[in-house]
Amino acid sequence: MRKALFTAFLLIIGATWALADDQDFLLLNRTGAELRDLRVAPVETEEWSEDLLRTQTVATGQDRLIMFDTENQSPKWNVRAQDEKGNKLEWREVDLITATTLVLEPDGKSRIR
Repeated sequence: MRKALFTAFLLIIGATWALADDQDFLLLNRTGAELRDLRVAPVETEEWSEDLLRTQTVATGQDRLIMFDTENQSPKWNVRAQDEKGNKLEWREVDLITATTLVLEPDGKSRIR
């Protein structure tokens, strides 16, 4: 019995560690433009991630689950997208640690839920 409890404890701890770097969120595109490229970077760096849309697009009014893992646990992130016309759109200091939903709006405004 003691061994089974210890094994269960280790499995729970392992699962928690595995999820620690998971920063997935639901993206709501309310920008008025189709997004073709989406990247994030911790505010303390300018090292942008790979394209999180992975060849998909997100039309205005659409939602998309964004999945990314990172070892960086920065509380604030910059988000950069490119629209269908090649324009760069940017949102600064977004809290992606607590966000489960990120609403991107025009003029660099965003909301998290």
